[in-house]
Formats: sequence, structure tokens, C-alpha cells
Amino acid sequence: MTQAVSTLLIFFSLLLILYLIAIVVLTLQRIRANQLKLISANTLLIVYATQSGQSEHLAIQTAAQLAEAGEQVQLLNIEQLSTQQLQTAKRVIWVVSTYGEGDAPDQAQHFDHHILKQNLDLAHQSYAVLALGDRRYANFCEFGHRLNQMLQQHKATPWFDLVTVDQLSQDDLLHWNNLLAQQFQHDFALSTPVREWHAIQLKSRHLLNQGSQGNALYHLCFAVSPTMTWQSGDIVEIQCENSNQILQDFQVKFPDLNAIQIEQLRDRNLRDIPAQLPQQQTAEWLEGFKQLPVREYSIASIQSEGQLDLVVRQEIDGAELGLGSGLLTQGLKLRQSIHAYVRCNQSFHLCKEARPAIFIGNGSGIAGLLAHLKQRIDDVQYQNWLIYGERQSTFDHVFSEDLETWQRLGQITTINRVFSRDKSSEKYVQDVLRKHANEFKHWVEQGACIYLCGSLNMAQGIDDALVEILGAKQINALRKAGHYRRDVY
Repeated sequence: MTQAVSTLLIFFSLLLILYLIAIVVLTLQRIRANQLKLISANTLLIVYATQSGQSEHLAIQTAAQLAEAGEQVQLLNIEQLSTQQLQTAKRVIWVVSTYGEGDAPDQAQHFDHHILKQNLDLAHQSYAVLALGDRRYANFCEFGHRLNQMLQQHKATPWFDLVTVDQLSQDDLLHWNNLLAQQFQHDFALSTPVREWHAIQLKSRHLLNQGSQGNALYHLCFAVSPTMTWQSGDIVEIQCENSNQILQDFQVKFPDLNAIQIEQLRDRNLRDIPAQLPQQQTAEWLEGFKQLPVREYSIASIQSEGQLDLVVRQEIDGAELGLGSGLLTQGLKLRQSIHAYVRCNQSFHLCKEARPAIFIGNGSGIAGLLAHLKQRIDDVQYQNWLIYGERQSTFDHVFSEDLETWQRLGQITTINRVFSRDKSSEKYVQDVLRKHANEFKHWVEQGACIYLCGSLNMAQGIDDALVEILGAKQINALRKAGHYRRDVY
């Protein structure tokens, strides 16, 4: 083959490569253009931001009902929402939750810190915001409020005032549906996720930290039916109830109530007694008592153990124990049953791939980490690193026997425990990260997933340390890939 022919072949090969590149670029541009075209002048964009799945459920329900009403609906996870799509949309419904004390859900972090803070012109856009939250937190529905404020700063026009929902309150959701019905001239059905309640029976309860400076920490084991299923990372919701003693004391105050009527008040708030109107029947008066709330706890066991384990810290509410922790650590007697519902916590499930895992937590957050460790050991995945913080090594060395056994058997690679009240250079879990930064980076480079479970204050300290070690860009990439998962409260 002559040199001229070789040169000609190389030339045509390069032309072919350039042609193929051009086709790929044009195809990507068309796909991008089609995505933007999907949001036309008639499109109603519904965006959800969720941590536990509740906002997503409500957004899907709203989208389905609006589609039935003839609307051209597009549903998007906020993580998928681009700046161009936001600027193109003329009508948007936002269904967003707040995580912890005012944070956006993990999947909304990029939107909250980057897209929303851009210099956007949304003067052509109208919208509504449904914000889900929990009034026990000081910054109730903070992300929803922040989103609403920023949209108005960008000149978008609200259809009506922001609607807040406290713990999926039926009254709050009915108010939202009524506002949508007025806006779209279409009836909206009220539908919240169906909760399958199970009776669980207390088998044992042990104090884990006798003598500790911290509030009492208990390990509880419940017998459950085979129909109650969960994955590691899931959450159990406990319906708060009045103890037998509280009901007996109430009957002393209202001796005309019979045993059946007293039992009807088992899950009702007896601290807020409705006034009994003249001529009002007792049954109608009893209906006026508000239901006690539910409390959420990370599950500390896995399905194959055949029991449901919790780790509960006593919370002090004034001079009394909190509703949930008081019931579980004192009010509930052995072999007594209460009602529980398992909530899928998909954002804190284990990664599906077989990867190394770094578990970080403090306090009662050990519950979610224990379940994950048990599941990974069950799956013969032994590249596990646990970093856990408590108060005092003398009193707060919780679950040490199990953890040391797993490490001795090679089922946990490394355990770092720190105690904030001990005299040590490492007092908090973030101190461990900084001290072992190189090793931590090596694990991440090997594809490790990071799981964080525990208090909000600890979580903020961990986030700061992670940014120092890996940089904000890599942390956002880990979140987006599902390799940094949190369950904080």
C-alpha cells in the first residue's frame, strides 16, 4: 500500500469520526430541545422534593387528578429539574418536604444552593407550593417557606398563599385540595398513603447507659407478625397512646364514663379536654378529643431476626417524659402491645451494588447503623467501617459485645468510637474523619457508600468535615449518585 493511499484512508477515517461526533452532538441537542419542548405554554409542571416518599406520593396523586381534568401535566423530581426547564415553565405546582431543622431534602440540595440562587426571571410564571413538615421542629416547613420567598423574589406569582401540612394532617390536605379545586374547577379526592398498622408486643427492654450524664437510652425488642416486613434503613411509626395509669386517673375525674368509653380515649390527647356543650351527647363530646401524634424511630433489626428492635432515648418535655419515649421506656409493660406502621425510607436503604460502606452516627442513631451492619454481614459484605459517638466510655459503650464480635470475625474492618465527655483529642465523629482523612478518601475512591444516622447537630458537623476533606463538588456528586445517604433528626 502506497503512502498516498494510507494518507487518504487516514483522512477519510478522520472525516468519518467527525461525522459520527456531529451526529451524536445533534442527537443530544435534539433530545435536550425535546425535553424543553415538553414544557410548553400549556404544560403544568409538578415538581416534588422528598426525603421519605410522602411528597412524591402527593405529587403523583395531584398529577393524576389534574390529568383527569384535562391538564397537560409533567411530573419531575426536583433533582431532575434544570434551570432551563424552570425558566420555560409558565405554571408550576411544588410539593416539597423539609428535612430536619429547616434543610431541603438531600435530592433538593443542588436546587436549593445553586439553581434557586441564580438571577432568574420568572415574571411569566404562576405557581402554588404545598409544604410538608412537622411542627415539633422550630423551623416548620422551612424549605417550603424559603422556596416560596425565592420564587416571589424572582417575580413569580402565587395562585394562593403557601399551604403547610403538619405530619400529613387530613385537615391541612383537605384545605390544599379545596384551593386546587377552586383554581382548576375540578373536584380533588383526599388520598394519603394507606398505613398498614400492626400490633407489636414488647418482649424485653434494657437500659443501655446506666450512670451516664446523658438521658437514658433503651434497647427494646418487640414480637411481630410475619406479615410485618421491612428493609434495613426503614422507619417504624409508633402511634402514641395513654398508659393504663393515665386512663385510670382520667376516669377518676370523669366517673360517668364507662370502660368502653375510656378505652376509646387510649390514643387521644387528654391534656386538651374539649368543653362539653349543653345538651351535647357524651359520644359527640368524646369525638372532640384530638388524636395523639405518631413518633418515628429507626429500626435496629433486620427481617431475618424475626423481631423488631428499637433504640430509644428518653426525651424530657418540661417536667414529663416525651409522648413517644415516655410510652416506650416507661408506660408500656412487658407483653403489652401497641400499634406500629413500617414506613419505607428508600433514601436510606443500602446501595444495591456490593461496595465498601462507611457508617457514621451518634446516640440513638446507632439503631439505623446496626440494621445496615446486620444486613451487610448477612449478605457477606465485610468491608465496613463504623464511626460512632457517645458521651462517656465508662457508661455509653453501647452494643460493644456485638460490635467487637463482628470485628473479631472480620465482618467489620474498622471501628472508631469517640466520647465527647472523655479527655481525648477526638471528641466527635467529625474529629475522626479529619484525623483519618487520607484513609477516608481512599475508601471513597474505592467506591464506598457513606451512611449517616443520628442528630442534626452531628450531621452538620459531618457535612462540614466532608466538604473539607472531599470538596463540595464531590459531596454533591456522591449525593446525586446515591452514595451519601442520611437519616438524621
